[in-house]
Amino acid sequence: MNKYFNSFFSVRSALILMCIYACAIGFATFIENDYGTTAARALVFNSWWMELILVFLCSIFMYNIFQYKLYHLRKVPVLFLHLSFIFIIIGAGITRYVSEEGVMRIREGSLNNQFISSNQFLEFKIHDGEDQYLGQKELLPSSITNNKFTIPVKFKHHQIKIEYIDFIHDPVDKLVQNVLNGSNILELIIPSSAGGMQSEYILENTQKNINNLSVSFNLDLDSELHIFKEDSAFYFVSKYDVEFMKMSNQAKGV
Repeated sequence: MNKYFNSFFSVRSALILMCIYACAIGFATFIENDYGTTAARALVFNSWWMELILVFLCSIFMYNIFQYKLYHLRKVPVLFLHLSFIFIIIGAGITRYVSEEGVMRIREGSLNNQFISSNQFLEFKIHDGEDQYLGQKELLPSSITNNKFTIPVKFKHHQIKIEYIDFIHDPVDKLVQNVLNGSNILELIIPSSAGGMQSEYILENTQKNINNLSVSFNLDLDSELHIFKEDSAFYFVSKYDVEFMKMSNQAKGV
């Protein structure tokens, strides 16, 4: 038994696990490039086996400190090397389970106590005109992972089940004209993350998140940018300062 125990907690085992970890990180880079960050998180970064590798590595480093008596003065440099790996892994665990990742906008001279989470959530609302039920579920959907889920909900005396149907990777919006009972759609031309410009479409009486900015069209909500139409003219109300330029004389203002 001691033979297998010492073999598992040996330096060789640590090197093997570190090689597996490095290969997994490299593999995740290719996944992120082809299928997006969410797929890389679901398959590698947030996977149980990746966490298990880090736990084993941390255990091996701690065991070797006492096994080889690295706390002696002449072995302090090697001790610091082991402690650095241990603190990095513990920090990664704190980041994974305690901290929050997101984007916070702080304009010059202002304060902000809110941020937009990087995690993706499915939000849903059930109502009957009198009462309503609000719920959410954190998801990591991608085109190469198993996205199936079921959310049972009890609303009053009804048992409701929300199930996964399909996932579309990088959908592209397009307009279909002259559709019977169609709705008005607003097209916005915005800068693309890949360079150039791209179109974003907002259905009338809806709200959409565009580049982490909540935009609504003819919908009276507390949006960061509210666009509405009156007498064939479009107007907007923004919570932030907006720069503009007149195309006729290239004049700019705020």
